[in-house]
Amino acid sequence: MAAAECAESLIKPMRAEFQAITLTTMVARRQGVDPAYGIDGFLAGLARGLGKPVVSLETPEAQLAVMLPKDEATRIKMVDETLKGLESGQAATLIKRLTDAWAQGKLDELESYGQWCDCLNTPEQKSSTNA
Repeated sequence: MAAAECAESLIKPMRAEFQAITLTTMVARRQGVDPAYGIDGFLAGLARGLGKPVVSLETPEAQLAVMLPKDEATRIKMVDETLKGLESGQAATLIKRLTDAWAQGKLDELESYGQWCDCLNTPEQKSSTNA
């Protein structure tokens, strides 16, 4: 997968979890979803430029807790599932559906994400949404 994205040297020094996340981001970019243009960075920059306070809704620790599960078996399973989704094309399909729903303002589809994403099947997956 990394070779297909021409990213071997980029991701090689990363932890496996971040390699999987980076590859997912690259798949999203091919579909026109580039995190560099994300709303979070834009709003933070705009607020700072206007001299407005910026308050985080999440801590870095909370974000890392989702990306870096504490036990080794859960980490391995997460990386394995992510890579399988990338290799099968399921991740690209999911990203497309999610971003299309967002772009078209389909709130009902966004609210029912957990029912169609096929990503909340295990206790670990379900608990990651509450981190």
